[in-house]
Amino acid sequence: GFDWVIRVNPDVLILEDEWIIKNMLDDGVDGIFANCNEDLFPSCTNNCVNRRINTDFFAVRAAHLGPTSFTNLDHVNGNAENQAKEAFRKLVDQGRDRWIAGTNMHGICRIRGLGVPVLHSHSVLSQCPLARGQPEDRNIA
Repeated sequence: GFDWVIRVNPDVLILEDEWIIKNMLDDGVDGIFANCNEDLFPSCTNNCVNRRINTDFFAVRAAHLGPTSFTNLDHVNGNAENQAKEAFRKLVDQGRDRWIAGTNMHGICRIRGLGVPVLHSHSVLSQCPLARGQPEDRNIA
């Protein structure tokens, strides 16, 4: 088996993995997420029950995923982010969640912001391969 599942869209780049790996090695962490509604509780780092999970990227311990993780969610209002919030509610309620700091999604659920380790940007793909620390401006569409 494996310990973690990382879900990432094809147009999302993991630019720096140190923070992600640090949290994956922490036995007190079962999920790593980005918040679609960063204006709600922006300083929350764990047990962030009011946040909305961005589904462009997340990492979850495999023990918290199974064949029925995203089934029987018909009662959840429509989109993937609301379904992910429901699917991972238990680990968030237990405070076993960690959230990427500094996101600024400008009302669109695409992970970006100053210094974020993960970036969803269509304009940066043409600049690949990127050197460490690039792009400097991660607050882009």
